[in-house]
Amino acid sequence: MSGPSRLSQHVLTVLSALMFLLAGCTAIPFDSTPMAGSTWLMEGGNAQRLRTSGDGLAPPLVREGEIEIEGAGLFASPPSIGPEHLYVDMEGGLDAVAAADGSRAWRIRLKGFYLSPVVDEDRVYVRAEAGNQGALIALDAGNGDLLWQFDFPEVGSDAENMGGHVTAPLPAGRSLLIASGRNLHAVDRDTGAEVWRARLAEPVTSSVALGDGLAYVADFFNVYAFDTESGAEVWRHGDEQVAQFFAPVVVDGQVHVSFQNSFRALDGGTGDVVWEAEPAVSPVIPAGAAGDRVYSKSGHRLRAHDLQTGKVIWTYETLNFVSLPAISHGHLYVVVRFGEGSHLAALDAGDGTEVWRSARMDLARTAPVIALGRVWVRNGQGGIVTFLSAN
Repeated sequence: MSGPSRLSQHVLTVLSALMFLLAGCTAIPFDSTPMAGSTWLMEGGNAQRLRTSGDGLAPPLVREGEIEIEGAGLFASPPSIGPEHLYVDMEGGLDAVAAADGSRAWRIRLKGFYLSPVVDEDRVYVRAEAGNQGALIALDAGNGDLLWQFDFPEVGSDAENMGGHVTAPLPAGRSLLIASGRNLHAVDRDTGAEVWRARLAEPVTSSVALGDGLAYVADFFNVYAFDTESGAEVWRHGDEQVAQFFAPVVVDGQVHVSFQNSFRALDGGTGDVVWEAEPAVSPVIPAGAAGDRVYSKSGHRLRAHDLQTGKVIWTYETLNFVSLPAISHGHLYVVVRFGEGSHLAALDAGDGTEVWRSARMDLARTAPVIALGRVWVRNGQGGIVTFLSAN
């Protein structure tokens, strides 16, 4: 059994927001291409966790620039990107960085890492966790001021601290949906007050995905659907195998989930199995969807499935590692690793062939994101590298 690593043993402490201009954040230099295009507001890009972008970004790409993030390291989430700023986490803090030139707007210090920022108009929401304490924190997107903090009554688990970690927040109506321990919480977006709480049978193992008024989330052995307004459990799908450690992917009335080597589609309204794909050779996680394809990923394999049948259409395999994809207009962008080297690569969505690869560089295993007409990917030092279409 595998799961998220233990974060920090220190008590969660939220310090005051520290304002900086330029210091500690270096842009190397950017192209003059205007910053226009879609946004990437949360993990997975949207509430269905599809990992898709409306930007028509076709390979080949050219490296545009790089943003150095002081104090960042290997363990970090993908950036979340609004119309003007990107929000970049690091061990011990969150930076708001101007998308146009890479200058820092503000920084807030937080304990823990993998903060999973969510951009919601004039606010940014982050999860924070250290030891057995955790919180959901609302910040002013413009200046980083602390607006409110919701402390979780339960964090982690007794299973060697696998599962139960604070998940990435998800906006749903007037609430934010977030899980911790064995609880799924709906928290008022304006005040931070708890709206409702639903109990899981086991410690949570996935973030929440949204579809048709239902919230989907997994614990060790179950996938659940809860009513987003009331918190009532609508259905539960169980298995003897361990469930996924990433959010479900919701598309076309289906909820795509994994249990160890099994990747399957459930009916979003009933939880009935629609299809189950050919078993993978190693544990898999849901990896996005676009058009008539849905994707699953293991450590070094990415598979494309027919959305209606689950049939494996193609498999892309590397020697070492392939990241979760960012999907744009017929192409999937992934980070691939071979020994000590890493690259950003573009795959053809039709047949899975690699059609472009960047020069060798030091990239983190964090998934790329697509926003403002660019691919953004974190490097091994926690900074951000940007790529533009050469066309």
